[in-house]
Amino acid sequence: MSSRTGRRSLARGAGLVAVGMTAMNVAAYAFTLVAARRLGPTEYSAVAALMGVVLVANVIALGVQATTARRVAVAGPDRDPGPLVAAGRRAAVVLAAAALALSPLAAAVFRLDSWMTAAPVAVTAGALTVTGVRLGLAQGRRQWGRFAALSVASGAGRVVVGGAALWVWPSAFGAMAGVALGALVPVAVGAVLVADPPGASPRGASALGVVREVLHDSHLLLAFFALTQVDVFVARATLPTAEAGLYASGLILAKAVLFLPTFVTVLAYPVLARRSHHRHVHHRGLLIILGIGLVAVCGVFVLPDLGLAFVGGPAYADVRGQLWVFASLGTATAMVQLLVQTAVARQHRTAVAWVWGALVAVLAGVPFVEDGRGLLLLVLAVDVALLTVLLVVTWSDDPAVPLEEDDAVAEALSTAEGDDGAWVSARRRARSGRRRR
Repeated sequence: MSSRTGRRSLARGAGLVAVGMTAMNVAAYAFTLVAARRLGPTEYSAVAALMGVVLVANVIALGVQATTARRVAVAGPDRDPGPLVAAGRRAAVVLAAAALALSPLAAAVFRLDSWMTAAPVAVTAGALTVTGVRLGLAQGRRQWGRFAALSVASGAGRVVVGGAALWVWPSAFGAMAGVALGALVPVAVGAVLVADPPGASPRGASALGVVREVLHDSHLLLAFFALTQVDVFVARATLPTAEAGLYASGLILAKAVLFLPTFVTVLAYPVLARRSHHRHVHHRGLLIILGIGLVAVCGVFVLPDLGLAFVGGPAYADVRGQLWVFASLGTATAMVQLLVQTAVARQHRTAVAWVWGALVAVLAGVPFVEDGRGLLLLVLAVDVALLTVLLVVTWSDDPAVPLEEDDAVAEALSTAEGDDGAWVSARRRARSGRRRR
């Protein structure tokens, strides 16, 4: 297959993923904006804290997705997904049960009126984990159209179902119940679009091994998402309620900038997982993310009123002058995210210690923080330091298989079409060439 055809395939995949991820993130942002406007600073700060719990719990779903995508990318799309699906379902049940059991604790920590406000997080966490299996299968197979469709379904469920519930019941509980119901939409869509092939085993003897691998991947992702959410938890627990709401509104912009270039990480992950000769592809991704982030920072700096409209409107006017700093935080976090995914794909064992260390650094600095601006600057400084460290950690790579054996596979796969037939044909050609050598 010609390199021109490979580039067209890559461009098409990039377009599909970008559209799907953008639609999902815009929908998630739209729900956040509706919640901020509908509830006001005090009630919205509770929703922001609980959504932080959802993001942290979502690391299991991301671990499932990462493990699935890596296994499929390396072994091929025709592998039996039974063990992967079984592991995902087990993880969903365990995670949902744990979240439900911890609801009273969440109510106490976040000063909620009732533990029932936190209970819907259990349904959301379980549904996201099941969806993670389907997203991983599509990502590993490079079925970018289906991946994009699942992403759109996730966003549509959040904004349509969640927004409707919030409109009918304008409270923190109404918002979280709507999020839980909306999370069931991609579960149904994924069961249809990324169904198990005929003959797939419903269970798998190696499912336990998959679970162990998921937990290993999730450890690093847990550290990263704990780091990205610690500031909203700290703000809710230590700052005055109104100021915590202002900080949470600024994080709307930071999260938007963080999620905007997610498609770069999604596209790069299968290449990173195969450990091909594209050893520093993540450096190119960092440059793309930095460019997108700089556009966002400059735009908010020049048009702060437009940025204020995005985070909730006049009720949050006191955060107006700091919005460009929140955009800078989102950019730095997005770059850290790509390096974390690189460490997951290539099994850099030391990365997790550095991420946990960054979390400890933030917590150690909290006693010296007097207001929301001080907390923002503390988190930004720690993220920039972590970014520098992870650049060093991920600079070198020792592939699991010799590069001379992996190059044939990488070269064939890099120009393969995204559909299953071309993917399988490319792998067969590569394997045949390897046997001849």
